Formats: sequence, structure tokens, C-alpha cells
Amino acid sequence: TEDEAGIAAIELYDLLTMPFSFINESCPSSITSNSKYTHFWSTIKDFEYEVGRSFNTIYKVAMRLYAIAASEAGAERSFSTLGWRFDKRRNKTKQKTMFNEIHIENAQKMKLKSNKDMSTTMWNLPKHA
Repeated sequence: TEDEAGIAAIELYDLLTMPFSFINESCPSSITSNSKYTHFWSTIKDFEYEVGRSFNTIYKVAMRLYAIAASEAGAERSFSTLGWRFDKRRNKTKQKTMFNEIHIENAQKMKLKSNKDMSTTMWNLPKHA
């Protein structure tokens, strides 16, 4: 509604202009080196920074925006690397086959990034459905 939009704008302004040290002192668990986006918002949503004022409305907006991917580049990159297996003429591949191929590709990347002995890890098959 229009009222919620106005409240969210006020909360956003208050959050952006609030000193970081104030948030850190008042809600120390909201911002840590291991904090995730959802943890921050779930911790700060009920934080009352002034009497009767919290970040509850902007929390709802943040959770809706969190679900929207910023970019499809990761998915496009995955399909691009699979292009050598599935060329443009092979467009009737089953979904399960495609998911399995992506899973295997990602597992192989993780093996390469690890510092384990490749002569033994290359034969470890990834778990998948």
C-alpha cells in the first residue's frame, strides 16, 4: 500500500543515515564476518532504533528483492560450458539429463579447485539423483 511504501522509504533513509557503529553496538549479532543477508534482516527487523520505529517494513521489501537474481550470468556460463556436449541442434535433451550433466560439471570444478591428489579424486563420482 501507499502507507507501507512511505514507511519503507523512511526506514531505508534511517538505515542509510544511521552510523554503522550504532547498529554494531545495538545489534552485535546482525553483522559478523559469517553473517548472511537473511540473517542480517531477520535480526534487524525487530530492532527498535527509536520508540515505535523498527525496520520491519523494509525487511519485507528486502526479503522480496532477495529472491530476485541480480544476473543470469552464472546460469549462462554453465550452459556455455556444456555447449561442447549439447550443441544447438541437440535441443530435445531431457531435463534430468541436463541437471545430471550440470551436477557432474560442478563436481569436477570443485575437484579441480581442491588441493587433493587428482589421480585418486578423479574417480570419485558425485552423488546425485
